[in-house]
This record gives sequence, C-alpha cells and structure tokens, in this order.
Amino acid sequence: MIRDESGVETIPLKIVVYTIIIGVILGTAMLGLSNIEPKGSENSMEKQLGKLKASVELMQDGSARNLGDPSAPAGNIRTFLLDIPDNIEYVSFGVDPDPDSNGILGDTPPGLTTDSGDVIYYGVRGGGKNRVLLDPGVQLREGEETGSVFVPAQAGGLQQGFVMTGAGEHRITFELVFDPVTKERYTLSHSTDELFAYINQYNTSSLPNGLSAAVSPGAVPADGTTSSMITVQVIDAKGRRVKSAGKNITLSASLGGFNTPNLTTDSYGRAAAYFTSDSTGVAVVNATSPGIHPASTYLTVTPVPIRFLVRDWIYTSKTGLLRSFYNYDNATYSVSITAYGTEAHWPFQSEGWPIARMEIDGEIAGEVVIDSGTLITRDFPRVWLDRGGHTVRISMPNDLNVPLMGDRNLYVEEVVLS
Repeated sequence: MIRDESGVETIPLKIVVYTIIIGVILGTAMLGLSNIEPKGSENSMEKQLGKLKASVELMQDGSARNLGDPSAPAGNIRTFLLDIPDNIEYVSFGVDPDPDSNGILGDTPPGLTTDSGDVIYYGVRGGGKNRVLLDPGVQLREGEETGSVFVPAQAGGLQQGFVMTGAGEHRITFELVFDPVTKERYTLSHSTDELFAYINQYNTSSLPNGLSAAVSPGAVPADGTTSSMITVQVIDAKGRRVKSAGKNITLSASLGGFNTPNLTTDSYGRAAAYFTSDSTGVAVVNATSPGIHPASTYLTVTPVPIRFLVRDWIYTSKTGLLRSFYNYDNATYSVSITAYGTEAHWPFQSEGWPIARMEIDGEIAGEVVIDSGTLITRDFPRVWLDRGGHTVRISMPNDLNVPLMGDRNLYVEEVVLS
C-alpha cells in the first residue's frame, strides 16, 4: 500500500512559518504603539498649551488689579483645565525649572539669567523638554495668597515661576495684575508650588545694545482719553533685559501722542509712557536712545463706539423704534442690542420669543431672537458704514397676542455700534 506522507511533513512546517510571521507582525505593532504613545502625549500637551497660550495672550488687553491698592477690584481672570499625560514630568509657567538639565526641578544655580516669564516649558520623561513661547508682553508669575488676594511669590528677592507636576487633571487660574512700583503687568497664578524656580530676567554682565517696546492694551478707541501703556526696556545683543539706569529715550508715533515723549530709564533699564489718540488707524510707535538700536511696536486705534440708550417697548409688528447718529469714520462696525422680551405661543407649541430686527438706512442688517425675560445682549452681523449721518430702526416682525395665553413684546435697553 502506497501512502502520501508529504502533507504530514509540510503542515507542521507551515504552522511554524506562520507562527513566526504573526509573532513578527505583533512585535512590530507593539513596538510601534510604544513609540506612538509618548508622541501622542506630547501632541496632546502641544494642543492644550496652544489653546492656553492664545487665551493668556488675549488676557493682556483686559483690566489689571493694582497691587498697590488692597481694595482694588480683581483683574482679568481666566481658569484653565489641563490634562497632563503620565509621561509628562512637569509643566512650568514663566521659566525653565531645570535650566542645567540635571533632572532636579527648582535647583536653578544662583545668579543665572533666566527667561522673563513669556514662556511655558513641559518636560517629557526620558525625552528632554519642550518650550512654548508667548508674546513678549506676557509675564507669567507664581502667586501666593496674602489675606484674600494673590501677590507675586518671592524667594531671595526674586520672583518665581509656577511649576505643575503630576499626571491627571489640573486646574490653574491666572489673574492680570499691575505693579505700580516696577510698572509691570504680570499674569499671576492663583497657585503656589514648593519649588525654587526663580525668574531673573536682567543681565548684569552684558552691555546695552538696543531697546524693546511693548504696548498694553493693543487697541484703544479714538476718544483722546482711553490710554495704552508703552513700556520700553534696554536689552543686550541677545535680547536679554539689561539693568541700565539713566538712559534717555524719545518716543514718537505715526498718529496720536503721549503724556510725555521724553523718558529716562529706571534702575531696571525700563521706562513707560501712556498713549492716546483721537484719530483712527494703526499707530506705529518708535523708541530711540543715543548709541543703541531703536525699537518699534504698534497698536490699533478703533472708532469710538456709538452707544445710544433706547429704553422703550415695541408692542406690535407695525411699529418700530427709530434713532439717528453720525459716525466720523469709514469703518466696519459690530452691532449689538441689549434687550428682553415677553413670550407668547399657541397651545401645544414651543415657546415663542420676540425677534429683534435691525435696519440701518432702510436696509435689514440682521435679526436676532431675544429669548430671555431679563436683559441680555445679542450681536448682529458686522456692517460697513460710510462716514456721515445714519438711521437705525429696530422692529419686532413676529408679534403675537394670544388672549389669556400671552402677549409677545420687546423691550430695548440700548444699541451699540463699535
């Protein structure tokens, strides 16, 4: 009897080969996943810190609490939620907590010139550190609670950055404050750590090489009264701040003016003035000082908001509220209305709130629903207005009066074009 035994020999061989191939594939996949996870964590931090950066930079145009006045109102405050992955060792606001890269946080060597606060660092376990640069006008600082308010934390006469450690969700609050002594605006954390990560932004060994200039806020209305602070700082060839007292600085601008155009730097190499304008446009500000490089910055001067109180009711769709105004610039305006309404609807139908229709010079500019029984503000689409006289008409196109059920009406408090 003849038997074919080729299958008996080849089947085990195929199983071995297939097993090896599957093992290689799985091993490669696991290796790839192990490499992807840390990179994904870094991408997550980059996205989170990118959003925080944009929001913190927008904060700088808000009001700042005066540190010299214990009863001063709070400054612009924003709270952020960060989800720190397991492989992220720290997130530091304002300074590198490990500048000598020895793996020990907060042991910054004495006398080191550090970042000025316009930076965020985060460290990756076994993978170095990454830096997120902020606008030069942002100065992040660690805060410490004194009484019921936060002030810049100090140790050894130096202000601190705030270092966040540990994986998981972290909540951090920042407040904009103003130091009347140093004339600086700080973005202050409402959190305190146990680390010594100081900020020493002034270089004592370098020579003055130029100036840097910053404005805050970056936009003011052309009312000749609202001001923006122009801060000028002496810097060295590497852009680091230099303590250089007695430098004479002259300011000039393409429009507007200053409370004083001639300045002298203080012991920190810094000087400040206030800018105002009654003309709209982009103001280019130049700062010069003999023997060193000049600096330039800019800010936007916007049209003065047109605000008129209405304080009247609209009871039917046949009537409206008419107002006239004059604008002095050819410009695009944002239009908002502050109002409230009374609701009415037919039985078995959903609530029906009044619609506010805005017409400018006889043309419909937009409609918004006023869905509240208390004052709310709603925005219409932006409109272009030529310089000159204009009329605004506000009406309610969806009036409804259901006996014993409700009467739909619209109360208008004010309209603002800005």
